[in-house]
Amino acid sequence: LMRLAQSGGVYVPRFYDVTYLPDGRIQRVAPNRPGVPWRVDKHTVMDLDQWPYPKKPLVPLAETVHERFSVEIFRGCTRGCRFCQAGMITRPVRERSIGTVGDMVETGLRESGFQEVGLLSLSSADHSEIGDIAKGLADRYEGTNTSLSLPSTRVDAFNITLANEFSRGGRRSGLTFAPEGGSERMRAVINKMVSEDDLIRTVTTAYENGWRQVKLYFMCGLPTETDEDVLAIAGMARRVIQAGREATGRRDIRC
Repeated sequence: LMRLAQSGGVYVPRFYDVTYLPDGRIQRVAPNRPGVPWRVDKHTVMDLDQWPYPKKPLVPLAETVHERFSVEIFRGCTRGCRFCQAGMITRPVRERSIGTVGDMVETGLRESGFQEVGLLSLSSADHSEIGDIAKGLADRYEGTNTSLSLPSTRVDAFNITLANEFSRGGRRSGLTFAPEGGSERMRAVINKMVSEDDLIRTVTTAYENGWRQVKLYFMCGLPTETDEDVLAIAGMARRVIQAGREATGRRDIRC
């Protein structure tokens, strides 16, 4: 622990004394032994291609919710949503190269036995080469039992070409978007600047191209929220279903 603390990049609580103000706020954090720095600095790996990711992941005996091999394609985010801790602490944006992503996928599938790969990040469709990554992986694994997935996608980063590449193997389980707030006002408060019209256009395109299920993520309990903001979530979901039915002429639209 002492060696880690002396490195300057690890906070070891027992080596510091913390004093508090009467209202509970921290007044002072001071090292309680020599050789321990006053300030612990954040260390940032700038070249993710050199980071030794786990090549032989532990595979659980029981089936899990996320039954897939996860590949982090980049770290950080440029969006600045006000509720997102991860977007702040993982700055700056650092991308993995196409070659490294391909190697991670190939090694992970071979060593784990998983049949699905999730390309993960805070906003995976924002990778500057996501189109080339998707096409390359789709080409490589076409005709196999391997499926590719992109987690929750920003409404304004989605495009149907990208979605079609990921579903080329014939599997279309559903698309996930995260408006986060039900009303325009609530989304402005949290700096999630996606309009309801943007969402309707995006999901309509998805329904027209063969998808039947769309999942939407929202949060309740945001600062300044009113009952009207929460009820707007249901209104948006109803509008999404209606748009899907009008676009396809079908009733089996799920949201």
